[in-house]
Amino acid sequence: MDPLEDKSKQLASVAAALHIGDAGRHIFLCADQTNPKCAPREESIVAWDYLKKRLAELGLLQASPCVF
Repeated sequence: MDPLEDKSKQLASVAAALHIGDAGRHIFLCADQTNPKCAPREESIVAWDYLKKRLAELGLLQASPCVF
């Protein structure tokens, strides 16, 4: 088998396992950094926890398309 084709199949398998194809939106949040660059860790963790909770309440983590 062609090494590039093999790698492509491996990546497709990983993407399927992570449900990448179901993602409709991505949210990037500065959170839980070892060396905070954009927000203090204590504040960013609160925001991250709230975001996860709210997305779950709205059913946006399991929906299709979902929010990553």
